[in-house]
Amino acid sequence: NMSPDADMNGLGGALRFRPIPYIAIEGAVELLWGTDYNGFPRFEQALMASGLFYVNPRSSVQLYGIAGLGGGTAFLDSGTTPDGLPVLRDETYSYVGGHIGIGVEGRVTRHFALGADLIGFLRWRNDRHATDNPEFVDPATGRTTNTSGGGLLRLGATFYW
Repeated sequence: NMSPDADMNGLGGALRFRPIPYIAIEGAVELLWGTDYNGFPRFEQALMASGLFYVNPRSSVQLYGIAGLGGGTAFLDSGTTPDGLPVLRDETYSYVGGHIGIGVEGRVTRHFALGADLIGFLRWRNDRHATDNPEFVDPATGRTTNTSGGGLLRLGATFYW
């Protein structure tokens, strides 16, 4: 069951190369922190590479699709459950995955734009303990998985030169 306190926040930075008006390539570093699905304090760092595909690149408000791949690491404090019971779990997880979404960017000036995108992601835990110690266990059925997904709303500013 999902913790009622589950909530993550983050901050990131990206470099975007736009070789032609319809396509951009972006590399990003993102940091996230908060309480995870299981109720544990969690910190994540991710590296992401994305392609952006602009629908109307000559407009002052531009729509785009975004898709890419990423990898990351999560660190969690899992010494006890939210009920205070001890838990023996790994505290560092590694992931690979992909994301896809849509976005909008509005030019404020010729060299500055504000934007937002909404992406969904799917990722797989792939560290050395993933098989022996899965991240998610359904206590009712005993079913386990190391696959997780979610969504991100990202707000940003882009400087063009």
